[in-house]
Amino acid sequence: MSLRELYKALEAHDWYYAMSDDGSVYNKGHIAERQLRAAANLISGGQALFDAFALYQFSGPAWNRPQAPKPEMPAEVTP
Repeated sequence: MSLRELYKALEAHDWYYAMSDDGSVYNKGHIAERQLRAAANLISGGQALFDAFALYQFSGPAWNRPQAPKPEMPAEVTP
């Protein structure tokens, strides 16, 4: 997985799965988050990108804290 692919996966992830009353939604989200964390740990800059997305998702008026900026799409790496 590239850093850009990780970005797209983090952008599509249901960050609020833990707030669901539906156990299947929680389980699916929990598994997806574990997979995203594992992928982030294998990519240079992946963990920082994961953390930036988490900060963005869990900030703002609903969380009673300033809104963190949405991470930017990583640049395309050419060999």
